[in-house]
Amino acid sequence: MSGVTVALQLREAVAADASRLARLAEQVGGRWDEAAFASSLIGTARGWVMTAPPLGPPPADAALAAALSPALAAAVMVQPGPDDWEVLDLAVAPACQGQGLARHLLSQVQTAARAAGTQRLLLEVRAGNGRARQVYAAAGFGEIGRRLGYYAGSASAPIEDALVLALTL
Repeated sequence: MSGVTVALQLREAVAADASRLARLAEQVGGRWDEAAFASSLIGTARGWVMTAPPLGPPPADAALAAALSPALAAAVMVQPGPDDWEVLDLAVAPACQGQGLARHLLSQVQTAARAAGTQRLLLEVRAGNGRARQVYAAAGFGEIGRRLGYYAGSASAPIEDALVLALTL
């Protein structure tokens, strides 16, 4: 957070976080929008967010409270299953990258998945996303497959393969 030390709070994500989750995803080039986050959190997906603590009590007006709420530093979304949990989205705000927030979120997911009796975590990552691949490798994820041309290209990014990674719990 640009030279300022802030104690971040970790909490479970709720549907009301959808707009802030979408803004965070947009900052890092993610494809999820507010509706996707909201429907996932209303459904069976789980998520965790890292935020700065509030500066005071929230206003009574919900819209004003949402507008004044701090931006998310990092977030993770997962889809629990009976044997596997899939990490759907993991994002760290650009100003907060390199501070171990992704590792902390992955640790939270591992703890929750183990408590639920999950056998394995799965995720997909762009083949060219070296920074994310390093984080996942350090957390113990290994490559189990590749999806050719999985990520659509754009003017700023070519078509890219997805690497399928797994971590046995």
